[in-house]
This record gives sequence, C-alpha cells and structure tokens, in this order.
Amino acid sequence: KISVQPHGVDAQYQPMSAEAIAAASERLGIPAGCVLFVGTLEPRKNIPALLDAYAALPAELRTHHPLLLVGRHGWLVDDILRGIDRLRATGHTVIHRADIADTDLPAVYNLAAALVLPSFYEGFGMPPLEAMACGTPVIASDNSALPEVVGDAGLLIDAHDPATLTTALERALTDADWRATARERGLERAKLFTWERSAQIALAAYESVL
Repeated sequence: KISVQPHGVDAQYQPMSAEAIAAASERLGIPAGCVLFVGTLEPRKNIPALLDAYAALPAELRTHHPLLLVGRHGWLVDDILRGIDRLRATGHTVIHRADIADTDLPAVYNLAAALVLPSFYEGFGMPPLEAMACGTPVIASDNSALPEVVGDAGLLIDAHDPATLTTALERALTDADWRATARERGLERAKLFTWERSAQIALAAYESVL
C-alpha cells in the first residue's frame, strides 16, 4: 500500500528496441551498460557514497560499466566535484552530463545497466519510477518514500553504509536471474503509478477534509 501522494509516469518512459538503444548511444555519446544516477548534484543525494561504492567494485566490472551522473549542479557541489576528480585521477571512468534533455531521459535509462539513487531523503523519487517503466533495474535507499515507490522490484540499501551499495551494485551487474526478475517486476510496478490515480488520491484527500 502506498501512503505517500504518488506521482505518475509519462508514456515516453518505456523499453526501447536494441536498435533504438544503439542509435541513442551513438547520438548521445553515452556507452551502454553504465551505472546511472539521475538528479541534482547536491548533498541530499548522497553522491559521495555512490562514488565510494563504485570505486570498491571489482576492476573488471568498472571496466565494463562506467559511472554516469546525469544532472545539474546544486548547492554545495564542490565536494562532489572533487570526489569525481579523485576517481578520474585514479583511472575510474566517471561521466557527468548536465546537458541531457528530458526527452532523451528514456533513452538514457534504457542504456543503463542499473539506476542508483542512494539519497538520504526523497519526497517521492521520480528516477526509480522512470527507470522501472523503462525496464531498468533499480537500487535505491531504504528511507523516506523510496521503498514505497520501488517495492519489491529493486534493491534497497542503507544510505549511510556504502558497503551495502557496493554489494547491491555487484549483484545488479552480475546476477542475470535477478536482473530479469527486477525488469519484470519493475515494469509491472510502474503501471501502478498513473497521473489519473494520483489525481484521484488527491481529490479523495481534499474531499475528506471538506
């Protein structure tokens, strides 16, 4: 049961064909199979923990799955940028793109091996919902509204423990059976989140206090 006011997911977020994904990779200059973060670069998003967890992955996994951060700079971003630079200086492939249009986000989700949102807090959390609608496995924090969005379709981690994120990342990138299950469950769960349902819940809440 969802107790937060749910949002809906737009129809543009859906699985794409292998041919369309390959074309998007070339057009956007984004490699397929990346570990993806989508959101503003700010402290609440807990990006340093993601950087630490990614750096702790086996080298072979990092070679095949670069880290892609999609989002604009937020407040207190300097520490995050320094963390990115440190990883790059030690040979890690960390890509930051602040120029991705909203219309290209479905392609970016389809290109990703997994979407990771390790936030300390989210009011709702649209990226996991959009990723699930595209058939992309999700790893998210076990706090605030995120468990109610992800349900049993993804892996939930402790935002304060990067080691749990490393473990989840390794599973998401290597466990083919889990990936197939996560894709199926994510697609089904995303269907629950419609703007019509969101409006109905809001209307019922308003009417209950009149």
